[in-house]
Amino acid sequence: MIQEAQQFINNYVRDEYETWQTVHGAATSTAAEEAIARFERKYFADGLFSDLSRPGDTPDFDAAEFAQLISTKQPRKIFCVKAVDGPTFQCVLGSTYKGNQDKFELIYVRKEGGEFRIVSSYYTNFDGTFAYVSGEDLGELLDDPCPEIEGANA
Repeated sequence: MIQEAQQFINNYVRDEYETWQTVHGAATSTAAEEAIARFERKYFADGLFSDLSRPGDTPDFDAAEFAQLISTKQPRKIFCVKAVDGPTFQCVLGSTYKGNQDKFELIYVRKEGGEFRIVSSYYTNFDGTFAYVSGEDLGELLDDPCPEIEGANA
């Protein structure tokens, strides 16, 4: 089942980047919101959301501004995927900001209704721990599950 979880996370990272491109290239806020909603329905458990958005709820399309914003993004690096408890997996992801190779987010995924979903999110403290952000609360602070794999600041 770990191969399925890894494939889900690979798809998530790819689709997250593609959705950033769509959102920053969409001519209307409505089209951007629809792209974000599709992405979130596909990957997140109920009550969880991505950080995808149009800057400042920009109502009008500004191709130059959005092209500059997407140029600052990169597909996230996957540092590790590990099985934890039963059908739950944890994964450490890098940053979406181009050139940044630091560990940034720890997510938990598991099958819900037959499909993998992200069920919890933690952001790095840049000290080998991750702090609770949203979803299932598995503890206020969690240790890096893959300390043997170094990021740029590790």
